[in-house]
Amino acid sequence: MKLFFWINIICLLWGCSSAPDKKNETPPLSVKEEKISSSRVEFLIPGWSDRDLSLANNAYNQKDLSEEEQHIFFYTNLARLNGPLFARTILAPYLQKHPNKRSSWSNSLQGDLLKLPRLEALHFRGDLYREAKKHAQDMGQSGKIGHSSSSGKTYQERMDVLESYPNLAENCSYGYKEGLRIALELLIDEGVENLGHRKNMLSPKYQFLGVCIKPHQLYQYNAVMVFGGE
Repeated sequence: MKLFFWINIICLLWGCSSAPDKKNETPPLSVKEEKISSSRVEFLIPGWSDRDLSLANNAYNQKDLSEEEQHIFFYTNLARLNGPLFARTILAPYLQKHPNKRSSWSNSLQGDLLKLPRLEALHFRGDLYREAKKHAQDMGQSGKIGHSSSSGKTYQERMDVLESYPNLAENCSYGYKEGLRIALELLIDEGVENLGHRKNMLSPKYQFLGVCIKPHQLYQYNAVMVFGGE
């Protein structure tokens, strides 16, 4: 239910307990409780307009995506739509909750967000999702990392199936299963000198995205984001 989406977002940001899994479900909410108002959402994530929250959440109804994969869309799009507000309402609480993530890398992200112009929200594309899913499964089952397949296909060879897109890019994440952490860690991009993951997520060259999170033999989880641009 859509209510759970918003509750999980706020819990991840401010540190309340996570939503129950399928093995420990709570009783269904009443109809009254299910109807969360836009003003309530704005109160929980201060400063965000109804329009931007809706634009950022455009992958909500994609049946192929898990809730955490939808969260990757949501947070990536919030950063693109309003970088300065994202820095204040998403990045700052995240760093407060995870003080070990405060570094020159997070400082540079804050600087980039503060000067970022408004960008178009990324939209789901099935072909990008299928390639993200294929690579996430491959890396997870083989225990490998990187952009080449376990069979030896290079990134360029893998992307041949997406030749209709003039612009393509890919981000890979290891060790996280929550959409918020995946998005924030890739944006912070600690240890990546060229900040390639951050640049992909905040680039005007891309309008479309496919994401997938899968188990990984070595890192427990891995996530793949495939970007496409016309």
